Amino acid sequence: MTSKKKFIVVGFIVIIAAAAAYGYKEYNRKPADLSNADAVAKLSAANLINEFDENEAGANKKYLGKVIEVTGPITEIENQHDTLINISLGANDDLHKVSCQIDPRHFSEAKHFDSGSVITLKGSCTGFLMDVELSRCVISKDQ
Repeated sequence: MTSKKKFIVVGFIVIIAAAAAYGYKEYNRKPADLSNADAVAKLSAANLINEFDENEAGANKKYLGKVIEVTGPITEIENQHDTLINISLGANDDLHKVSCQIDPRHFSEAKHFDSGSVITLKGSCTGFLMDVELSRCVISKDQ
């Protein structure tokens, strides 16, 4: 094999290895921690629910895919064997709630709260189903 062919083969192998390493790194990348993210809005659970209830399309434009900070009383804490913690905010008699799926990196902090406690959570708004849905939630540093 000539030196030119060897150079091409080695270069090809290096490019394939670099692409494989990059692909592996991206495949295993975790979503960003929202602890230090700036919230585009800070509002109460009741106000957020009302906005989605009155004008879902307008609220989606305003909040969907954005980090928001919500304050309200805890109505329910759902802990599924430490694999998923979901905290619902709002009034007990309301039809809709704000459903906050806690980021797994912050499970230990979320376990210190009980139903009835007032809490401020920051998360990424993913829309309105029966509840306003927030994902990757973290407890606000102001708590």
